[in-house]
Formats: sequence, structure tokens, C-alpha cells
Amino acid sequence: MSRKTYNIFFLDRDGVINANKFVNTVEDFEFLPKSLEAFQLLKRERKTVFIATNQGGIEAGYLTEETLQDIHDNMRGEILKTNGYIHEIYYCPHLDTECYDRKPNPGMIIKALEQYNLRDCTESECCFIGDHVTDWQAAVAAGINPIAVKSDRYWDQDAYRFMNEHKIPLYDNLYEAVFNHI
Repeated sequence: MSRKTYNIFFLDRDGVINANKFVNTVEDFEFLPKSLEAFQLLKRERKTVFIATNQGGIEAGYLTEETLQDIHDNMRGEILKTNGYIHEIYYCPHLDTECYDRKPNPGMIIKALEQYNLRDCTESECCFIGDHVTDWQAAVAAGINPIAVKSDRYWDQDAYRFMNEHKIPLYDNLYEAVFNHI
């Protein structure tokens, strides 16, 4: 079986790039091992990279949008220092699962595809790398391929069932997932 390669990569943030479950300050953000190398590889191979992350902590009052911007500016700066790149970061500040942007809904992915004139992106061109069933559900709902990375967060029978149902490949970390799909 040949492996699928992609040109457009959507990434979840927490559990994929960042080690901590809740990031409410710049200091809370900690790059996972090999994640910076994954961004280097994506840039070197000229791939388009978006981040789509639920940030309900804003609505819950744990952080402000300004603080989130600082966190993302710092993350982008560290990625740039190592010769990586992110095209755009999308986030949903809401807790309500009815919000079209909040994963498992596909709103953030659809916004990116529309904003960058990629609406015709097909399963063969786009993937979403995430560590939680809601990431994979959002990918499926948007019509792109889900890819799983292991994390200490959220793994339960529903996650494994969804992975098996949709034949989602599983990798140890972001670098392995990227390396196997560029």
C-alpha cells in the first residue's frame, strides 16, 4: 500500500505541538519533542501549514484574546527561529459545541480553505493532524484526511473506535506524522 502525501497540513495545537493540556500564559506553552523539526520539514518541502485550535479558555475567563495572541506570537517566533513557518492560526474562543468553528465542527478548516482560495482542496491534498477524536471528526466533516498522534490527553474507547472506523494512521509525534506524509 502506498502512503498518502499531502500539500496542505492542518495541525491541532495542544497535544500535537504543545505538551501542556491548558495554556493560559506564554510560559505554559512547551514544544513537544520533534515538533520544531516537523515545522522545518514542512517549510523545506514547501507545504502549506495551518493551525486550528479550540481555545474555550477565553470564554471560560482563563485567558484573554490578547494573551492568546501573545502565546501564538511567541510560538510563531520560535518556529521561525528554527526555519519553520505557519501560514495562519485559527482558533475558536467558545465552549459551546454548537459553534460552527469549535471542533468537532469543521468551521476553522472551512474558513482557512476559503480564505486561501483552497475550497477545492480534496482528500488527496489536505490532512489534519490531531491528538483527539474531535480533531479527526472536524477533518472528516470538512472532507479532508485525519491523522492521529499519540498524546496523554483524551484517549478512550471512542477515540480508538473512530480511528479504526476511519482507518486513521497513528504516529508517535508530529514529526513522524509529517515525515510519513510529505
